[in-house]
Amino acid sequence: IDALMRLCRDAPRGAAMLRALDEHAPLWLAQMPSLVPRAKLRTLQRRTAGATRERMQRELMEALEAAAAEATLILWLEDLHWADVSTADWLAAFARRPETARLLVIATVRPAEAYADRHPLHALQDELRRQGQSRILPLGPLTGEAIGEYVAARFTPQAGAAQQLARLASEVHRRTEGSPLFM
Repeated sequence: IDALMRLCRDAPRGAAMLRALDEHAPLWLAQMPSLVPRAKLRTLQRRTAGATRERMQRELMEALEAAAAEATLILWLEDLHWADVSTADWLAAFARRPETARLLVIATVRPAEAYADRHPLHALQDELRRQGQSRILPLGPLTGEAIGEYVAARFTPQAGAAQQLARLASEVHRRTEGSPLFM
């Protein structure tokens, strides 16, 4: 919901996403009251009373497919290993659809956590890999040079601050051992 709200507020794509939600996913739009005029919100709430989980899944699939018809949509999901069952179910349902959509899902996952408790994501990852719909890109530790590049891009260097940024990069590398997660 947070990601959808941010997308709806972003110009110019936001208007297209808002239209897609209004037409295809009123349940989702009803959960974002700041995006809807008060009178329309009451109508939405009446229209969506008593909805099921399956309807929510279907609505979101249709809305994202409609929004992606104009331009490719990228859905970035951080720490998917912490996702609830409904999110994993939605991803599985979306991936199993026979229709194609211009939607790229990028997710970060810590495999040890996803596999530890037999999270539903574990089975989904295996299924998607077998069907050629998924690719795992393992991240190794970052080098000191890569961390230096990141620090230089992240913090605007000021005159005479190059040595301080180099020390910061070195300290970050030492403390994190290059782990992107801890950096």
